[in-house]
Amino acid sequence: MTADGPTGKRSERRNRAAAGTVRRLAIRLNGLFRRRSLVFKQCFLVIGAFTLVLGAILATVYYGLHRHLETTTSKIAVEVTDNAAMELDLTFLELERTVKLLVQLAENPAATAPQLQQAMLASLRDLKAEQLPVYAICIAFQAGYRRHGEPWHLWYAFDAGGAQETLISDANPASYMAEHGFRLPRETGQAVWIEPYYDATLGNRMMTTYSAPIFQTGADGSRRFIGIVSLDMTLDRLDALVGDIPQKAELQAILGDSEAFLLSSQGHCITQLTPETTTVGHTLETIFDPSRPQPAAGKLLRFPSDPDLNLSFDRLETSGWIVALLFPHQALHQRINEIQWYLFCIGLAGSLLVLTLVVVITRRSLAPLGPLAQVAERIGRGQLHTPVPVLAGHDEIATLSRTFQHMQSALTDYLRQLKTTTAAREKIESELQIARTIQKWLLPELQSPYTVKGEFSLFAELFAAKAVGGDLFDFFFLSERKLCFTIGDVSGKGVPAALFMAVVQTLHRGLARPELDCGQIMTRINATLAKNNEMMMFVTCFLATLDLESGVLEYCNAGHNRPLLRQADGRTLHWIQELHGPPLAISDHLYSCSRLIMQPREEIFLYTDGITEAHNPRRELFGEQRLQALLGEPATAFSPDRLLETVLAAVNRFAGGTAQFDDITMMAVWYRPRL
Repeated sequence: MTADGPTGKRSERRNRAAAGTVRRLAIRLNGLFRRRSLVFKQCFLVIGAFTLVLGAILATVYYGLHRHLETTTSKIAVEVTDNAAMELDLTFLELERTVKLLVQLAENPAATAPQLQQAMLASLRDLKAEQLPVYAICIAFQAGYRRHGEPWHLWYAFDAGGAQETLISDANPASYMAEHGFRLPRETGQAVWIEPYYDATLGNRMMTTYSAPIFQTGADGSRRFIGIVSLDMTLDRLDALVGDIPQKAELQAILGDSEAFLLSSQGHCITQLTPETTTVGHTLETIFDPSRPQPAAGKLLRFPSDPDLNLSFDRLETSGWIVALLFPHQALHQRINEIQWYLFCIGLAGSLLVLTLVVVITRRSLAPLGPLAQVAERIGRGQLHTPVPVLAGHDEIATLSRTFQHMQSALTDYLRQLKTTTAAREKIESELQIARTIQKWLLPELQSPYTVKGEFSLFAELFAAKAVGGDLFDFFFLSERKLCFTIGDVSGKGVPAALFMAVVQTLHRGLARPELDCGQIMTRINATLAKNNEMMMFVTCFLATLDLESGVLEYCNAGHNRPLLRQADGRTLHWIQELHGPPLAISDHLYSCSRLIMQPREEIFLYTDGITEAHNPRRELFGEQRLQALLGEPATAFSPDRLLETVLAAVNRFAGGTAQFDDITMMAVWYRPRL
């Protein structure tokens, strides 16, 4: 018999009849429920809701506790490895900073051998004073390198024990040029952390070396490798720091018996392994072998060789080393069953008591709500002077009655104050708009690049972080063939910075003279600003003049960000490094100036720290390296307005929606004389 036969039809009729009965019952119950009092509805809903909640608790408490405990434990484990990696990174960054300072000194053509040797000893002494695990600092040069008429080979400053630092030299290039610390920076052209190694001269202690190349810049801007600066560090302290992580009492209470390991960027275990941890250490070396796919940091992983272990790790940003933490999976479930039954018993006992009290208390407490509901309805319609019933006592309903009375008075006062506040806010907004208009009026207005007879092209823009800002830029002619341009950044933001900016802007035009060089102009401006500067405000400033005939660029930098000069090929860039004094208005200072000759089609890019200090949601800075890479793209060459538009778009993409923290100002000057 098929479903279309008599039996199927009877089944269909029964289903329809049952559905109709359910609908009629639901309609009847709904009508009955709507006719009942608030007391009945309250009790019915509370009892029904409690029944559903109790069932849900019994079904989900174990799952919820498990997920919460797992999430919390995972977060703690990840935070532990992140904090450990951050602490190690701080040590590495301090050591890298020391090496970079020595590289800068070694690249200075005026530096002498005694100066470099004293700097090595002083750096080693300072690092020891900071209790950093440094053993030695080395500066080594290519075979045959000479400076000041004498050959330079190798100097080695090391910790001789106690407060004594010793300096030795080696005149045999073959003894050091084949070592990794010399060869890798020479081949890669970059600073590197050498893979950890055992040093037999120090009792077979584990060491690592940070080595950075030294370059000599030629007259044509080319860079030639001439040597390296390296720093040797013992790893005992770092190994102990990582090994002490599981010993913290608060961590043991959450993660149980855990183990921490330190591995190199090549996946080699730096932590001294014991017979109990040898297998685990070798497994970690397999996991972090660079030839294998690498797991993602920041989340909890199951350990491959032992599923009962969880793995959390993080990489150091400086050296790429790895901090790994292992803890038993059983720590996630240790007391969850006890907690489950404890909460169940507490919830059941409390719920029975609540059910009894709800029925009794609801009947007594909700009776006065009817009159108050009517008053609330009238007040809601705007009848603010409706009389409110006065109820005796101090319970919630009596308090609600008094609250209605206070609300009437408060609403009346609020409406009156709202009118006053709205008028005041509109006045402030109007004044801020006027201030913004005045500030824009003070700055040169450029809709397109400014040019005169096609000999140069200049474009600048300012984007304030608030309604008004403290950045400034300006350009004007000191004579028919001498262009003066400047950019600055006033400390602080908002109206005070804008007022100070207006003063600086006025002084630039008022004190600049054709017969004065940039340093003299800056000195006069500084002397004026420093007088009666009780607010201790200051301004960083870069001032330059360009002779359109000779291409001589004269400039003075008072504590401002270093500009970038792009050569005629549109790709080669170099920083204008000279700093001629502190920011303006801080002290009496006599500023000097520097000069260079701009070649045809060269371009100078000026900016404020709103560019390099823009940050993304991860608190990373845009930085000078990203800016330099961006200006090296051919698409930005030979068009100042396109260059500024490209830089601003790149900063906004990098910020990823993060609100602008500081004013952003940029200026580009493209020199293109008539030949």
